[in-house]
Amino acid sequence: MGKTVSRKADHVRICLEEDVEVGETGLDCIRLVHIPLPEVDCSEISTSCEAMGRSLKAPILINAMTGGYDGANEINMSLARAAQNHGIGLGLGSMRAMIENRDMTRTYDVRDIAPDILLLGNIGIPQLLDDSFEPVFDAMERIGVDGIAVHMNALQEATMPEGETDFAGGLQALSEFSKQSKWPVVAKETGAGVPRETAIRIEEAGIEWLDIGGFGGTSFSAVESHRAKTPSDRGLATSFCQWGIPTAASLFEARSSTNLRIIASGGIRSGLDVAKCMSMGADLVGSASPFLKALTRGEEELSALIELMKTELVTAMFLTGSGTLPEFRQSRIVISSWLRSWLKDRGLDVSRFAK
Repeated sequence: MGKTVSRKADHVRICLEEDVEVGETGLDCIRLVHIPLPEVDCSEISTSCEAMGRSLKAPILINAMTGGYDGANEINMSLARAAQNHGIGLGLGSMRAMIENRDMTRTYDVRDIAPDILLLGNIGIPQLLDDSFEPVFDAMERIGVDGIAVHMNALQEATMPEGETDFAGGLQALSEFSKQSKWPVVAKETGAGVPRETAIRIEEAGIEWLDIGGFGGTSFSAVESHRAKTPSDRGLATSFCQWGIPTAASLFEARSSTNLRIIASGGIRSGLDVAKCMSMGADLVGSASPFLKALTRGEEELSALIELMKTELVTAMFLTGSGTLPEFRQSRIVISSWLRSWLKDRGLDVSRFAK
């Protein structure tokens, strides 16, 4: 088994077997203002939206998890079936493995069973620093993606022994990649969040989409601490388990400073979390770990979780008097506790969110 393949299998195993969720997202500091007389029929509330040329029944994305090793195909096929059945999106794991070995294409190939879903490919910043983008574009073409997520996983790379830590020229490469790509490109963090300064630079580079990938859910530094072979490597990864910008803070920072289309992710565990992110201006909301864990209990459990999250979103919309997602984004919210302090310290006007 090659190093890339082995690492991908390790990541899934560790996420399922070990406690690698760390910190707070800040979403508990957000309160939606309740409307006792909502003046809407709950049964007629619409959660539909559009993204990258696809129609979704709900603004939910099963976020990038896996691919590139024996066993990943079964996971991705099950996730794709669920996404197709529920009208939500799916992000594939890093496709580096199928670029290195075409035989691994089968572990990502889900379009035949999910012809209508929003499907995102995935590649890392280091792979964009190679001489040509063509191998990446070829991989995306074979899978039939609608967009390409480019993951900015500097924290993870820095805390694994085999990590690729040369990110010099990464923004320029991302910009050029986006210009040459026929697909929309998503700049994607993977658990450490995005500050407004970086969000602005990404927008100025011509990127249209940003996945903030905030702190407060699965920590890949924690994952790497379980993969570490030496006390030194383990100590480094453990030291940075609390590193990152919480999801809610990152979402506020990016939304208040750019016109990027935003995917909110990082510690999203319920439909109410989805609702809070949408009320703060997210276009889509991504989650990974809850779906993977539900799938270990069977596809029916996965389907039930998705349905519950959709119902929780609808309920939040009903209780704020919102019949559609555009209406819901106008809901009043109140920010409290440490998140309020964070935003003030960062120079953001929190009063405008209460409207």
